[in-house]
Amino acid sequence: MRRNLLILVGVVGMACASPSDPRIPGPGDPAWLLQARTRAGQMERYDVRASDGWFRATVPARPMEAVVDAKDDQYGLRLDVGAPHPISCAVMRDAPDPPYFLQTASRATLSQLARESSGVESYEVADIDVGSIDGAIFMGIAWEVVLESADGGTPGSVDLLYGIREGAGVFCTKIDIGFRLEFLAIFSHLLEHLELAKPRRAPAFEDITLVSWDGRPVGLSTETIHIDEDGFLQDEQLYHRLYSPGGKQLAALTRYTYEWVDPEDLSVMRAGMVRIVNGTMALNVELGWSAKRERWVVHGQKDGENIDAPLADRRGPDAILASVRAVRERLASAHPVGSSVEIRRWRSHDPTQIETSKLRITEIVDDEHARAELESPSSHDEIVLERRTGMFVSSIERSESRVIERKRIYVAGSL
Repeated sequence: MRRNLLILVGVVGMACASPSDPRIPGPGDPAWLLQARTRAGQMERYDVRASDGWFRATVPARPMEAVVDAKDDQYGLRLDVGAPHPISCAVMRDAPDPPYFLQTASRATLSQLARESSGVESYEVADIDVGSIDGAIFMGIAWEVVLESADGGTPGSVDLLYGIREGAGVFCTKIDIGFRLEFLAIFSHLLEHLELAKPRRAPAFEDITLVSWDGRPVGLSTETIHIDEDGFLQDEQLYHRLYSPGGKQLAALTRYTYEWVDPEDLSVMRAGMVRIVNGTMALNVELGWSAKRERWVVHGQKDGENIDAPLADRRGPDAILASVRAVRERLASAHPVGSSVEIRRWRSHDPTQIETSKLRITEIVDDEHARAELESPSSHDEIVLERRTGMFVSSIERSESRVIERKRIYVAGSL
């Protein structure tokens, strides 16, 4: 039976585009998207589809052959844009995590370039691109390359872009200098116009947050809420980070958390956390009640060691949705400034503990927004909130080592 929910969140509508009238990018779209859409509108379109019917799309470049169906659930495309090498793209049934995938794909693509040229003398990270396109997350990396040559080295480049739409991965590579706008046009058009034979069921709510370190985009976090047939809520959060400390080094992190939440009182029923660092599973734990519901217990592994222990705090964590509701209630009160909410979170650094933070409302900015401060044992955040919903809009966290900024760039759905 469907249960009634008392959670209110924003709804965002998406406008449609026509090839002759490229739509203006939204606030979360990359700065290059308008140029890419315009360039795609100038290029001839071709229909592509998998022979098994799993997907179809249009691409603004001539396919050099039919879609190649691979055995590992990847469908390959090679597209001619007049460059010495084709732009290669793939559509993947089960999208891998972006950071580690780009790590491994970079190595493979650089090796390909070395085979197809006189060799690679050196390479380093030139840029990391992170964002969303019409609600689909993407990450990209550009490499500056020096190719071996008789006269002491020839400049080269390698570009990779990878996005996820409805659980399917879209990946494109370019190994020639130039043709960047055509590359961006192909990738963004394929990501936006990918049609799956069996589209996923739309979640009740989803949002995307861009994460920057010292002004440099390094990651994305997403929240997705599904409602099952009995009305129970599954709140899933994913954080992807791809960072280069310099040179050829890349650090990849993916963190996944979920909560099953009772809609009647917004209490956590069970939860889980996974953290993957450079392709290695560093954490995989679940939180639930003991057999007699006497206490919370944690099961799983952390850094290769088994964990089977009670949670130190018998009260357990607050659901994210419960915290949002509490903040919304404070914002709706007669005197919200100065009021506070205690937030209890299950954190990955020690999954047997609960971390308690305090959010204090500091200012009503206007009819739509408020400011708050979030104090936790490990950080101090300055936050902007939506007054109507109590939901996060943006934050700044300052530490001795860096400034971390988070900004919501996409939101859709309602509860």
